[in-house]
Amino acid sequence: MSLTRHRVSSKLGKRMSAIHSMIDNLKHRPDVGLLKQKESWLLSISKGSKYICEVTVPFEVLEWFASVKEKKEKKEVWSDWMDYHGYDDTQEKKLNESMAEDIFRFVDRVSKEPLILPLNIYEK
Repeated sequence: MSLTRHRVSSKLGKRMSAIHSMIDNLKHRPDVGLLKQKESWLLSISKGSKYICEVTVPFEVLEWFASVKEKKEKKEVWSDWMDYHGYDDTQEKKLNESMAEDIFRFVDRVSKEPLILPLNIYEK
């Protein structure tokens, strides 16, 4: 590995540490499925026999996406997303921590509560 590539990888590893930690915590939960894809993690939460909630968390971008789909027809019935860059001068480390916390709260809420659409992607 070149020195430049190593520096970039090291920066990404540090930048994404809160998100990696959150993903690591979620992968041990029996109510949350986790699939590592080419450029993102896909979290899935079954909501009975009719719906599935999916959360996509990109590896290198401070944004995430959530959707609810009908299981049989794979039709999307709700979706939303959040991003964390460009709104103010908040440091990336803090943005990363906020994003990890928001995703964890959303997944926890969706997995424990009855599904009522539309969902709120963000709650204080």
